[in-house]
Amino acid sequence: MPKRALIVEGGGMRGAHSAGALSELSQHMASTDFDVVCGSSAGSCTAAYWVAEQPELFETIWGDYLHGRRFIQFRRLLLPGPVMNLDYLLDEIFIHEAPLNIKQIATSSIDFFITTTDCHTGKAVYFHNKKKIPILHALRAGAAMPVAYPVPVAIETGLYADGGIAEPIPYQPALDADCDELWFILTKPKGYRKPQTKQSSWPKWLFRRYPALAQAIIERPQRYNQQMEQIELWELSGRARVIRPSTSHTSRFTRKQDKIHAAIAQGRLDAAQIITRLT
Repeated sequence: MPKRALIVEGGGMRGAHSAGALSELSQHMASTDFDVVCGSSAGSCTAAYWVAEQPELFETIWGDYLHGRRFIQFRRLLLPGPVMNLDYLLDEIFIHEAPLNIKQIATSSIDFFITTTDCHTGKAVYFHNKKKIPILHALRAGAAMPVAYPVPVAIETGLYADGGIAEPIPYQPALDADCDELWFILTKPKGYRKPQTKQSSWPKWLFRRYPALAQAIIERPQRYNQQMEQIELWELSGRARVIRPSTSHTSRFTRKQDKIHAAIAQGRLDAAQIITRLT
């Protein structure tokens, strides 16, 4: 049997499409059909429920709990507090409303990697479920988007930020594990590339205490585009199976429930088309 990996991209509320895609995928494949699961930013949070074997909660979390001002509060741009309320997501939803089975993740046969960015080096750091890590703390750090949530997040002796900064599409652990078959859950349409911008001064000012993190933010578009080109080559060769939005319904900060539900439904449809094509 081929060694399979599942890689889930981040993207804030664009992850509603990923939730729908994984919900559909769960109707055809078991969580343990994948040897390695990697997630970045919001993708880590969704991937955690996949590893916990709780796919029935994908649509509940994204469709019922993350709309309106519960999760995203734009007024926080002017007032104290995070624009993206990860504390509500992790401390309320993941513990009380739709409890994440932490024990299942810790004891799973799946190698699960939560991607973060080291604030001192600007490099990706992967927290591995087999290393007895604090799962919820790692998810919080891995989804701590600069500006939208206070950075850095401390875990033991390290300081970390959103994993999508250093590793937008976190496939490196899958390559290190010699996975033959790569399944990607992406949040942008085929052919998308991030525009190359001139060197920005705001990361250097905002994260002046962490110059390597600021530089990683500046270099992120180039790194993302390089990764997308590699994924498309793997897709052509047959090594990668890619589920991506054929139509976009959400942005990173979408709050309207109808748009979130539309993205979930689109994710289901896009996943079903890929699965049908492969069977």
